[in-house]
Amino acid sequence: MEDTPEIGAISEVPDWMLQDNKTSSAVALRELTHTMYEASFEGFLEKIANGMILKDVLIEDNRKFPEARYRTWIMKDPDRKRRYYEARAIGAGIVEDEMLRIADAVENPLEDVQRSALRIKTRQWLLQVWDRERYGEKRQVEVTKGPAMDENHLTQLAQRLIKLQRNPNGGYDAPDVIDVE
Repeated sequence: MEDTPEIGAISEVPDWMLQDNKTSSAVALRELTHTMYEASFEGFLEKIANGMILKDVLIEDNRKFPEARYRTWIMKDPDRKRRYYEARAIGAGIVEDEMLRIADAVENPLEDVQRSALRIKTRQWLLQVWDRERYGEKRQVEVTKGPAMDENHLTQLAQRLIKLQRNPNGGYDAPDVIDVE
């Protein structure tokens, strides 16, 4: 009977099945992921500042970070977020230069005009998103001063409004019954 293990004996359970080990493995994985993200961030910012989009940077990288998780990691830290947006604003200048090359057909003089127009329009939209301050539409609201109103004019308007509220016929006294013969 000595060969039979005690009920609840932990020595018979493999280490990887223990709850504490699972928790510590999850924590270690999170820490490793964070360390890998940190190690890649500076290089990724440089590529983004050179006009690449984050998706292409992540695809090009051999670690194959999930895009949504990487973006979330960037957005969670205000300093990382600021630096990411700063790199995109710098990259916007590169995209601006690229638009001129497309318009001038530098790379492919025989490229379809509609295709070139689409490429330029897409890049214009990206620039507006990446750097609204420089490339976004400037919306300006102009406030003009209306006519000056004196106290008598305001009093007349108030009296007219009271009369309209009391008489829904436009403020005019109209007979209730109209006799038509």
